[in-house]
Amino acid sequence: MINGLLAALSPSEESTLRVIAQGRVHPKSLRDNDMSRLKRLGLIEECRTGLALSATGQQRLGAVPLAPTIDLGATR
Repeated sequence: MINGLLAALSPSEESTLRVIAQGRVHPKSLRDNDMSRLKRLGLIEECRTGLALSATGQQRLGAVPLAPTIDLGATR
């Protein structure tokens, strides 16, 4: 597996990672390809309540404190 801390990210993947960190968007508006790659790199993970940065994702962005997770069940 490629190290998520060192892997090159496309501008879109970087944006998706930041959006997830901020918890400010509905997950259905995120690109599936970006989320899949970020998961493979170990930068994000699914949790009970939605999507969140993994420990590696937090390190990558220096995201402390964590934003709330994105609720996968929310609809608008």
